[in-house]
Amino acid sequence: MPTHTKQTVETVVKKIDERRKHPKGKPRKFPYGCDQCDGYGNIVTEQGARACECKKRYFIQVHLEQANIPPIFEDKSFDTFENPTPEHEKDLKWAREYVKNYSSTNKRGVLFIGHPGVGKTHLAISILRELILKGYTGLFFNMNDLLQEIRATFDENSSATEFDILERLLGVDVLVLDDVGAQERISGFVLDRFYTLVNGRYQANKTLIVTTNSDPKTLEQRLQAHTISRLYEICELRMASVETDYRTSNYAGSPGPKKRGARGVRRAGHPEGL
Repeated sequence: MPTHTKQTVETVVKKIDERRKHPKGKPRKFPYGCDQCDGYGNIVTEQGARACECKKRYFIQVHLEQANIPPIFEDKSFDTFENPTPEHEKDLKWAREYVKNYSSTNKRGVLFIGHPGVGKTHLAISILRELILKGYTGLFFNMNDLLQEIRATFDENSSATEFDILERLLGVDVLVLDDVGAQERISGFVLDRFYTLVNGRYQANKTLIVTTNSDPKTLEQRLQAHTISRLYEICELRMASVETDYRTSNYAGSPGPKKRGARGVRRAGHPEGL
């Protein structure tokens, strides 16, 4: 073997070995590993192997970064939810209980119904964030933004396909769809895609969280009957306890909070709370 070739091979092998080493000599192949584990993110005992905390923290951070939470909502959590009234406190308490009781065998979704500015999106994102911290995968999408992203795949120059997007939406443990049914007239395109998502989540037995400003009656008028039926089957209905738009009431030039009309009052047969 020529000398220069031998040196090249030895150099490559040496570099590979160096990359696989911790400063203390443990092998490193992944972006996690610590002094408490085997360097691969595993705690190995006589009873078997379990994931190290360093590995868990790494994947939690990855899943949070992949959750598509918009920058404006990055600080939204239970701790930052403003609850100046008993109604806000009631909604927050329910959301915390939902996360506490959530498990692989207790994962029914939620249909949040309430007026703009009562905290639906904040609480939905907070639930999503907390479930990711518990080890689940999740994804957030504003419905209008999602539809625009799907339409963009119809461009012949698009590198992504509609199937790619749907596969991503149906693959995560928890999917949050924000502001569903906002338009008075909903096209067949929108109805078809929304049913595909709802039915896909149903068939995969995965959690769907939906927020909407439309009351149940209006939502039933705007969406197809079979979609509503499937949605009610996989989601529990939660009506917002709050009737005041806190964004308007907190605006410096606002004349003050305004109470909503009967549209925000729960209908007979529907549970109260958010």
